[in-house]
Amino acid sequence: SIRYGILALATSLLGCGTTSNQHDAKYQAAVEHHSRGNISGARQGYDELIATGDQRPELHNNRGVLSLQEGDLADALKRLKIAQSNKDSSDAVHVNALYARALDRQQRPDALRRARVLIKDPTSSERLRRAAALVLATSTPDAVQARETIQELLRNTAPPGDADLHFALGVIAMHGEQFGPAAEAFAHSAATKRNPWAHYNRALALRALGRQAEAMDELVAAKVLAPNERPIARLQAHIAIESGQWSQAHAALAPLLKRPSPRAVDFELLGRTLLGEGLPKEAAVAFEDCVRTDKSWTVGWYNLGLSRIRLRQWQAARRSFEQVIALDSGDLKARQQLDHVRRVQRLGPGETP
Repeated sequence: SIRYGILALATSLLGCGTTSNQHDAKYQAAVEHHSRGNISGARQGYDELIATGDQRPELHNNRGVLSLQEGDLADALKRLKIAQSNKDSSDAVHVNALYARALDRQQRPDALRRARVLIKDPTSSERLRRAAALVLATSTPDAVQARETIQELLRNTAPPGDADLHFALGVIAMHGEQFGPAAEAFAHSAATKRNPWAHYNRALALRALGRQAEAMDELVAAKVLAPNERPIARLQAHIAIESGQWSQAHAALAPLLKRPSPRAVDFELLGRTLLGEGLPKEAAVAFEDCVRTDKSWTVGWYNLGLSRIRLRQWQAARRSFEQVIALDSGDLKARQQLDHVRRVQRLGPGETP
């Protein structure tokens, strides 16, 4: 999926009561860890300060951003709400809260309404209008308004300040499936600002254009800037699988699978890699890990069924496709596979898929 880009870290110390020099030094050290991609070091520093009762909005903002980067949207929303509730909260806090709410299914309508107000309010800061335009860029009915606002801001912004605006134009183009203009916009953004998500989103556009090798080059650049971001490695694995580059897929997945809690998608990608290598037995194990991690992962159940078919384990395959249909009654491919498995079971193993 398209990424909004680097969320704003609050690096300045705002006047929120008296803080000791020791606290300030610890905060700056945590920000340094965060900006360098050392997630565990940043988390430890932020959490130690929060445990002391430190209520600075930039501290809770950065801890919320860290949760967003780790994929914990619920925790991010909670922490950004705390940061917003402080009267001294900066535009960075409000920008990140708007991004997070736009990602949440339940809060997205409210976030879009808020963005529509901000983009038309003449008293909104440029930073808030940029953020509002970027959020509205992901909403088809609001794309024209977002594009007009971005183009207006571009007329009054010189490089390198225009990097975020070109990034937003790329988001609009991607949502309109205009992959050529999107790739061009993200390239302009990446050339003027160190932003791993400009490279990541350009890789998405290039992948859609069938330019897989160039997409992988963009992901290498993204990984240099953000070595610990899981979506980058996952997209590398996706493209490698699509290209039949199994060793590259394994290399991309290895650090994800070594983490304490791999996600269902990581096991699914491993299973697809193993299935592509002609190893259905090993693939089935990976798909089992996938659906054990997330029982609602329909793609995992479907691919588990395919691997069971290759192993001629018809009853197990049948259960897998039945589970897909139980989760998504409209899945036509699963119904077709289930009908085929039933036919084989009825006629005997002489009929092959």
